[in-house]
Amino acid sequence: MKPGHSAVPLRIVSDDETDSTLRAADQAPPRIVFLYSEPSPYIVACWRELKKRYDAELMIFHWDTNAAAPFILDINPIGTAVSRKGLSRREVLDRVLAFNPDGLFISGWADRDYLRVAASCKKLGIPVILGLDTQWTGSLKQRFGCATARFWLHPAVNVIWTPGERQAQLANHLGYQGKNCWYGVYCCDWRSFSIPDDAEPEREDSFLFVGRYATEKGISDLVEAYSIYRTKAQDPWPLYCAGLGPLSHLLGEVAGIHDLGFVQSHALPTVMRKYGGVFILPSRVEPWGVVLQEAAAAECPLICSSACGAGVHLLQDGLNGLRFQQANSAELADCMLRLSSTSPERRAQMGKASALLALQYTPERWAQTIVEGVAQRRRPE
Repeated sequence: MKPGHSAVPLRIVSDDETDSTLRAADQAPPRIVFLYSEPSPYIVACWRELKKRYDAELMIFHWDTNAAAPFILDINPIGTAVSRKGLSRREVLDRVLAFNPDGLFISGWADRDYLRVAASCKKLGIPVILGLDTQWTGSLKQRFGCATARFWLHPAVNVIWTPGERQAQLANHLGYQGKNCWYGVYCCDWRSFSIPDDAEPEREDSFLFVGRYATEKGISDLVEAYSIYRTKAQDPWPLYCAGLGPLSHLLGEVAGIHDLGFVQSHALPTVMRKYGGVFILPSRVEPWGVVLQEAAAAECPLICSSACGAGVHLLQDGLNGLRFQQANSAELADCMLRLSSTSPERRAQMGKASALLALQYTPERWAQTIVEGVAQRRRPE
């Protein structure tokens, strides 16, 4: 096993497997608490799968919805949803302990009260898993955090659950390796985005971007690249953008760009199947990028920047897309020209390859990872 890889055995669970095949008959349903920040559709899909396949009992603490991503989500049918707003650390801890969980998940360390609650639970023998999507950069700040992790992080966390390799490097430096470092904390709602074997999407010859219209997402680089692309392409494709943000005005400055506005999660698969002739994620800063997996699951050829953490696992250059150096609009324009000039048959092959790569991460695998991982942690040493 490579350093940093999860020791939890993983497999993709088929739809026709029942709860009885996934859990011993005499094993009680797992009880898991999530101390979460801002829920997104993909984590809700994972919670739903956890509830469905393991009959899990969930308590989910969450921050208010981010105004930059106003998703309409309904958590209550999945578990007990508790707004973090107005709750003290003591109140959160009391509710957690009253729930008597088998395990606790904390979404990062930004909420210091969450981290203190996790430390209290760890002292009581409750396994604590921390989700980490920050990439290892080797900065002075990261090195200091790693050097002092035994004081502020180790007392609170048993396992770090990362999306992929770049994040696992940071987890390893923090002192979490082998069975204490898992992969696959992020995954898309596979059933919603994937395309049935007997169906063929009728896509437009067009580019698609989905994300916030903000500097860190590379929207200005994309607009500049598209402008360059239009001067070079004989029959330029249109560019569709779905999102919100402070740089939305840039989209109206170049012909051929169409602003779809913010698209709710239930409508996004249709948008990708219609406009995702090639999906582009041009981010300057992108710890992971679940949207890249959503596009891959929808069988889109991909273009992404070197900053995208998900690109390491979901984009094989030349197989299912192209990668460019972040903030390099000329290089991005060249990628757009190359893929739009590729034959439809070749792009279809690239889309199929994207879908296969996207199968690395599914809600079924996510649910299995946390249930089996918590169960192993709860066993006597």
